[in-house]
Parts: sequence; structure tokens; C-alpha cells
Amino acid sequence: MSNPILWFIDEDDIERETYYKELRRLLPISIQIETISPLPQTVEGFLDLLINPYTACIIVDQRLNEGGDVNYNGITIAKYLRGVNSKIPIYILTNYAKNHDEFAGGEWSVEEVIAKGDLQDDRLSAIITARLLRRISVYEDILIDREQRFNELLKKSLIDSLDDNERTELNELRFARVAPILADELTEVTSLEESIDINKKLLSLLEKYLPEIGVNNE
Repeated sequence: MSNPILWFIDEDDIERETYYKELRRLLPISIQIETISPLPQTVEGFLDLLINPYTACIIVDQRLNEGGDVNYNGITIAKYLRGVNSKIPIYILTNYAKNHDEFAGGEWSVEEVIAKGDLQDDRLSAIITARLLRRISVYEDILIDREQRFNELLKKSLIDSLDDNERTELNELRFARVAPILADELTEVTSLEESIDINKKLLSLLEKYLPEIGVNNE
């Protein structure tokens, strides 16, 4: 992945700027760092981060709801995005890392809960940086492997038959590519009439993004 992006989400303007500078100091210039404040709507608004093909990591503050502008926290975002993309690195960066009750039941959704103060400690920040870069590298390798395998199976499907396992794998790879788009389109289902028709909408989306492989595979 060229020009990978790390997104940092924090509701406090000063904190966001402070820890942007810390992350910029620690990470290589090849990683682009973008900061955003919490979106006023629901967590579904963060799907754009997953749709962006350059997104390589997401770091989010835990207490996003302290200002009262949103009704979710960092773990809520992590759990939602993890449900759409199970591989992308997601971290919590917080002043309350030792308050374990805040993360109870949601720890599985993040790679690590990082104390903000640790980024200003030379020894600890070096450890955190090494882990973060290693995790980003692993994620990039996963994307490369997926793309290569997808192209292999797609090419084979055009000239030869795929067995059942290969067809399943190809469809899974197709779905992984478009899952954020599917989720984003489904969030537009807001009215009662649309809600009643949600199954039909999902089916049409699946038919759009997961077409049959072709007559060679029958």
C-alpha cells in the first residue's frame, strides 16, 4: 500500500493537535496522519474510513462523548468498524487506560489500549511505535495477499472451472472488498418503508457486488 493513512479521532481540539504532533514525531513520514473530530451522527459515519483504500490504521480516543455532542465512545466505534473489517489495526489512545471498566467487553475490538502519556515517554513510545508499525505492515501484507489471490481466482474463472472451495473463496474475497460499501449503503435505509424492504435491498446489493462466476463454473 502506497501512502498509507493513519486516522486519529479525538473530540478535544487541543488533545487532537497535541497527539497528532506526538504521532508525527514517532512515525515515519511515509505514513500520512489525518485527524478528525467525532461525527455528530452515529458511528456509521466512520465507514468512509474503511472505504478509503489507503486507510491502514485507526486510533481513537475513548471518551469522545465527554462534550455531550455524540452518544458513543471509542470502543463503540472500534466494535462497529471491526464488524465490517476484522483485520484493520484499531487502537484506543486515552488518558484513562488504567480504568479497565471503561473497556470491559470491548477489549477484543482493538489491538491495544494506549495511555496518551506513554507517547511522551521515550522508552514506552519506542515500544508502541514498533508494535504499531509491525501491525500496519501485517495489514498491508494481508491486503496484498488478498488482492493477488482474488486476481488469481478471477483469471482462472475466465478460462477454467473453479471447484466449490475456490468459488466460495472468490466470493468471500469479493465480499471483503465491498463490505464497507455495502454497510454504507445499508445505513441509508432510514424510513419505515425502506426498513421493511431491507432484505430486498441487501439481496440486490449482493447481486451487484457478488455476481455469479460464469457458465464455466457450473
